[in-house]
Amino acid sequence: KVFAAACVLLSGECLRSYLSYAPSGNPADAMGSSAMDWLHRQEAKEGGVVFFMNALLVVVLDRMYRVIKETHKLALHMEVLKKQSVQQGQFAASLLSAGKGPTQSAM
Repeated sequence: KVFAAACVLLSGECLRSYLSYAPSGNPADAMGSSAMDWLHRQEAKEGGVVFFMNALLVVVLDRMYRVIKETHKLALHMEVLKKQSVQQGQFAASLLSAGKGPTQSAM
């Protein structure tokens, strides 16, 4: 979660950098600093997208890990319940074959 928060923070910083490079209205800078500003803006935009995608990926992978872990735990629980029901059935069958049957104490 810390890594995802760091990625979101860096993505915000890249967005701020992207927005801070305002295009200049001077046509004399067409080949000079405005080209460099454009390059810096594109780098900041790309960095922001990459950091945001990393943060999203970390959150998605964490959620997938938790769901898979819970599913595995539930599958193990289901196996234990199946074993218990089989043992209970065998016990009941052994009682009935022995002729003991359930006792009736409420008569």
